[in-house]
Amino acid sequence: MPTDEEMTLDERLYLRKMKKRYDKADHAERAYLLDEMGHMTELHRKSLIRLMSGDLERHPRTEQRGVTYGAEVGHAVRVIAESLDYVCAERLTPNLA
Repeated sequence: MPTDEEMTLDERLYLRKMKKRYDKADHAERAYLLDEMGHMTELHRKSLIRLMSGDLERHPRTEQRGVTYGAEVGHAVRVIAESLDYVCAERLTPNLA
């Protein structure tokens, strides 16, 4: 796994399957499994040990994010976006200033 990307779904599924083997393994076999997982995911051993001691499940956000801007700003952005024929954010942002 390259360092600039997040863990893919396939890698998560792979680690979930390996966790079952890792939990049952003795010390020598765990070292072998860590080498194998490191080769497959390109994560460091310490990261893999940390992941194997956790639950590997994604947890939902406990608190929703608050509203940053008010309704007036949202209305203004909608009007400007509509007037510019709904351009992408990169083209819309300079026109907001």
